Amino acid sequence: MDRAQLDDHEITILRFLAQGMTASDIAAAAGVSPRQMQRRVQALRDRLGAATNIQAVTIAVRRSVI
Repeated sequence: MDRAQLDDHEITILRFLAQGMTASDIAAAAGVSPRQMQRRVQALRDRLGAATNIQAVTIAVRRSVI
């Protein structure tokens, strides 16, 4: 998966995760419910094949997505 396969919102989520923000923190910044953001983060991890947020960020960095 490269940058072109992720939308701008997903890349933004990955950048927030890289800064150490939780799904609840990102939800507050994005103006959505924490549960909705948790689902978005989980879907993003699934797309990247990552088990954790840290692993998702690591994959994104290695693939030059963020």
